[in-house]
Amino acid sequence: MKPLIDRREELRALEEWYNKGRVALIFGRRRVGKTRLVLEFIKNKRAVYLLAADSTLEYNLAKFSEELSERFSVPGLRFRDFEELFRFIEGRSDVDIVVIDEFGYLVKAGALPQFQRIVDLILDTKKLVLTGSTISAIESKLLGYRSPLYGRLD
Repeated sequence: MKPLIDRREELRALEEWYNKGRVALIFGRRRVGKTRLVLEFIKNKRAVYLLAADSTLEYNLAKFSEELSERFSVPGLRFRDFEELFRFIEGRSDVDIVVIDEFGYLVKAGALPQFQRIVDLILDTKKLVLTGSTISAIESKLLGYRSPLYGRLD
């Protein structure tokens, strides 16, 4: 992996968040280094990194199920929804942070109400990092007053 250049302030901000926050949102234009920044941040942490695809919720859940099944050596994991996925992760002592890269795709597919429940009712001991490139969707769907996650992001 190439060295991370000129991102000391951003890494410092993420470390501060890690010590006192719960849910972080990192968003911006494509190709500015959001993924690289997050990968550097979690490099020496107990973290799970999931990359969302521009597809259905069912496709992403199947993909995440396969990745987590392989990562944790639990054959045949198949989560019905994101709440079930986060209950599984919440029960693991070997995970502190969950990163969902390109979260805008999940928002577009309709996952936002599930994530309100996850943040309010399930996410207790874990940290959640969401990244996104679709700035207008992120701003209106995640940061707007009508968003189910309004006031829940650090």
